Amino acid sequence: MNYTRTFFEYSFEDKKVISLNKKDFHHEINVLRKKEGDKFVLFDGKGSSC
Repeated sequence: MNYTRTFFEYSFEDKKVISLNKKDFHHEINVLRKKEGDKFVLFDGKGSSC
């Protein structure tokens, strides 16, 4: 399975839903060219990922 790992600057330890801000959304869609159904992993640099 192909997926990219993307640094997420906000903590998401206790969150059930993650929302990307405009800058992060733009990066995923326009720079990395993610499409509907593509998978990626967010990590916060503190040992948490989702």
